[in-house]
Amino acid sequence: MYKYLSFIIILGVCCAEVFAQPKLRIEPNNLVFDNIYSKYVSTYLINDGNFPLFGGIKKDENNSKFIINFENGKDSSVVSVSLDSFFIEPGDSLKMNIFLTHAYNLDAQDTNQTKIDTIKIYAADMIGLYNLYISYGFFNNDRGSCSGLVLDENSNPIKEAEISFLVDGVYSLKTVLTDFEGRFSTILPAGNYILAAQKKDYQTLFSGNTFDPFFAKQIQIFNGVIEFVDFTLPKVADTTFSVSGTLMDSMYNVKINKGVVVVRRGGSTPTLLKQNGITEKSSTFSAIVDSNGNYKVYVDDSTYYMIQGYAGYYLPTYYNELFGPSIMWQQADSLFINSDLQNINLYFMRDSSYGGGVADGKVIIPPNSNYGFDAISVYAQASQNSYIYSYNFVREDGSFEISNLPFGEYKIIAQKPGFMDAGSQSFEINQFNPVQKQIEIQLSISDIDDDEKIPDELELFQNFPNPFNPATTISFSLPFAQAVRIKIFNLLGEQVASIGNQQFSSGLNKVVFNAKGLASGIYIVTLETQSALLSQKIALLK
Repeated sequence: MYKYLSFIIILGVCCAEVFAQPKLRIEPNNLVFDNIYSKYVSTYLINDGNFPLFGGIKKDENNSKFIINFENGKDSSVVSVSLDSFFIEPGDSLKMNIFLTHAYNLDAQDTNQTKIDTIKIYAADMIGLYNLYISYGFFNNDRGSCSGLVLDENSNPIKEAEISFLVDGVYSLKTVLTDFEGRFSTILPAGNYILAAQKKDYQTLFSGNTFDPFFAKQIQIFNGVIEFVDFTLPKVADTTFSVSGTLMDSMYNVKINKGVVVVRRGGSTPTLLKQNGITEKSSTFSAIVDSNGNYKVYVDDSTYYMIQGYAGYYLPTYYNELFGPSIMWQQADSLFINSDLQNINLYFMRDSSYGGGVADGKVIIPPNSNYGFDAISVYAQASQNSYIYSYNFVREDGSFEISNLPFGEYKIIAQKPGFMDAGSQSFEINQFNPVQKQIEIQLSISDIDDDEKIPDELELFQNFPNPFNPATTISFSLPFAQAVRIKIFNLLGEQVASIGNQQFSSGLNKVVFNAKGLASGIYIVTLETQSALLSQKIALLK
């Protein structure tokens, strides 16, 4: 009898192990990028089994065409994800987002029904490996070529110089090397490009032989046209002063291997700007990021510099001491470069702009101003949620163009470090109006501390940036010096932080709130004095 009982117990255990299985279902399993205005699709990974499911993305050459990330399913508490792996509880789901990064390279063959890309997903279930099929409903079949010559200042050819082709000055599409005669040539999809030439022991230059990517000459490639671009690279005269580091994805803490780093003389405060500033003496040095996400920039003297990074499919960022993304210059920290500074890393937020809309226009500076268009960036800010969706540089003549905008309502924000921001009128990008032209932005060139007035009443301003990750600046004005308490609450009314309980002076005051350790969501900031209580909503987006 005991033998039969033992047999039944063993059989039950075995059956339990057999029948306790995870099972992956992908819904939908075929995804289509319909048109140039839609470069973002998503699917759901569903665990139909009765056991937790482990899985991930199988890395292959096709994955370089996409940016892939995950969002938690219905019950976020039971889903664990990382950059390329996931864990799903029984009956739960996980949203998988796919962003198209190689739209510039699509041609007629990509729209052929026999030409379908595949993302391979592995799962610890009975099947093991699944295919997610990707197809396209649009293409760019125009091609042109670009050739050129790279010389040193003595007219000697420079071999193995890296030539990078940046689409719209932002996305690094391709890199080629010069031959032993210093020549390069390549075929490119139609579009607007700026070129960068880089070689060890030489300063990086951009098309038009400028150190500043903002003022690089744009090259237009279209069908059958051959463009010629030559460079004369200066040697690095002094290697005493330099800054180096790595470009990092702030969400996944992985390296970003395509980008540009710009180092400008000047500080991030009006005082430093007046003494050393970007606005009075513009010295700019740059570098193209290497395949490991690293950069190194040499500067010509020891003083304060601002460091800004640009990378394809990320919002721009400045260096700051909080080790987080800093989209706007107000969140930046200037750096005193007096030696070979290392491990100065830049942290980036993902760019959500995967549409096909375009906005162009001009920034206008008062004619009697002594300041130029250097160091001016423009950002497309959505009216609905205040998110930044795309950006670009202002050129030497004040013109700009921002691309990749999804449908929606926007205004353009113009920024020059040390000065007040300026904004355009609101406009809409939609299927009937995908291009918005002749946008004008009047930039008032006056320092942010010029003619500062003591306010008549207490005021709490909207935090900046908003949304933010992980830090933001909270500004408020006081009619007279007094004690102020600043607290942060979640939507349940629970206090999650206290960032100020002290005496502040009259006028404009600022405090920095670092939300590291808090979950994404809406929070309430309160400012309390002896006679008043003010509040403001803020949005943390990780």
